[in-house]
Amino acid sequence: MRAGLNKIIGTGLNLAVQAGMRRLSAVSGRLLHLPTKVWFEIERGCNLRCRYCDAWRRPQRGGLELGDWLRLLREARRWIGPFSLSFGSGEPLLAPEKLLPLIREASSFGVLTTCVTNGTLLDRPLLDALRAAGLGRLMISLDSADAATHDQIRGAAGVFASAVRGVRLALSLKGGPSVYILSVVSDRNAGRLPEILEWAAGEGVDGLTLQPLSGYKPGRDMLVKDQAALDLALDRLAAMKAAGYPLSNSAASLKLIRAYYAGLPFEGKGALCGSYHSLRVYADGEVRSCAHKPALGNAGKAGLEGIWDSSHSRETLRAIAACRGYCMLNNTNFGEGFAERCRNLLCHAAGRRMQ
Repeated sequence: MRAGLNKIIGTGLNLAVQAGMRRLSAVSGRLLHLPTKVWFEIERGCNLRCRYCDAWRRPQRGGLELGDWLRLLREARRWIGPFSLSFGSGEPLLAPEKLLPLIREASSFGVLTTCVTNGTLLDRPLLDALRAAGLGRLMISLDSADAATHDQIRGAAGVFASAVRGVRLALSLKGGPSVYILSVVSDRNAGRLPEILEWAAGEGVDGLTLQPLSGYKPGRDMLVKDQAALDLALDRLAAMKAAGYPLSNSAASLKLIRAYYAGLPFEGKGALCGSYHSLRVYADGEVRSCAHKPALGNAGKAGLEGIWDSSHSRETLRAIAACRGYCMLNNTNFGEGFAERCRNLLCHAAGRRMQ
């Protein structure tokens, strides 16, 4: 218990300090803050063919080995202090020989870990291994509360049943990671989003996160077309959140999702995109902050600290700080209040492991 509390306190302090420093960075135009959100793509491939995703369409170039990822993880912890580390895109459970040692080492020195998965590969032995390694959060993708819609989006029959089985197995695991659902908002499910939240609450998950569909990726034909249906769904979701349903998106985030699909001007005044404090390391070593800005460097050839501190990175981060456009994952997640931010940090850091 004490180790868990120390992890929460240490992480919270570092995130609070870095939040203040990035405000100073944005105002001064100098790079004063450090990244606190790190994302590792340890596996580029995927076992599904989701219509809106480009992970499985990309060429399979040579990737970093486990030793490279461990080196980057250790460097990041030494340089940044406690931070948040996510694994995803493609399917990280295709590479358990990399994932499990990385989670084990990260959790041993206070890094918050999240694994984003389509859920189809989850079984009891793998979940036991994830629990033993110390995974903090398991985020399972589910785009609908009915099989036909989810399977159509994900490109294969039977995917819904596999994902639901994975959710239920994860929830049954005593002392395991917290369990979240990730739903991509598209034309296929926009009017039925409250059904997903209702299902998630009924299953007892820790939270549901809505992610808008990117207009930069394949599946642009799936961008929401029936704005009225989406508006009704978002109104219902806001009411459900107020009533205590486990929706992770803030009320302000729901408003921005609505505006994103309606094509309204961005009004996130004073907000800084999540990419401003993110480092995304891809399977081939390429490092980015924003997926739509130039690469900052390659981690196979240089350390993360050196890449972050380069003049090229400073120029790119200044461009990110000035960005007031919509983004599928970052700008549309603005607006989380202080109390809600603290609650989410506690849930992430403690997970189900301290229950």
